[in-house]
Amino acid sequence: MRFPIASMLDPTAFTSTITFLVLAELGDKTQLVALLISSSDRTCRALVGCVLGFVLVNVATLALGGLSSKILPYPLIKLLSAVAFLTFGILALKASSQVETLKGKGFLASLALVASMELGDKTNLAVLALTAYFRAPFEVLLGLLVSALLLMGSAFLLGSSLARMLPPSKLRLLSAAAFLGVGLYMLADLIVSQCITLGM
Repeated sequence: MRFPIASMLDPTAFTSTITFLVLAELGDKTQLVALLISSSDRTCRALVGCVLGFVLVNVATLALGGLSSKILPYPLIKLLSAVAFLTFGILALKASSQVETLKGKGFLASLALVASMELGDKTNLAVLALTAYFRAPFEVLLGLLVSALLLMGSAFLLGSSLARMLPPSKLRLLSAAAFLGVGLYMLADLIVSQCITLGM
């Protein structure tokens, strides 16, 4: 039995999008963020927030013709991302348990953190390039959604495994250290890049 919608899809564009995006993002900073979030909040809301954060930014890029990363200056995006990571790192240190770090904020916090990682990322250009090459925006969007589910889902599985292996106090410290480390790295990278730009 053949389904009319399936017969209209371009399987090459669909599978190529999944393959390219998964390989490009595997182990990348966005997946690292999802792993860190899952170590503090393993709810479905947090997972959905990560998936939507990944998808929405790339869909916006496609819809706006690649202008989403130009809505805000890139240095400002990097600064806001660094501040977000440092904030969650401090919250993790103050929380009495790792679950309380994002308690009640899992969806919005996850969406915001993952989206900030995707703004101006290489995935934006990849989605634009794949759409232009295959001229199949619907298939690319479906491939983007499947890729987001695979990448964020695998990160959550790994984060959940770590949560079962480590006691809450150590997991909270590990999560806080990771958030603070990434935030400090992003802040240092921003300062260095701005110094180079200004010729200092």
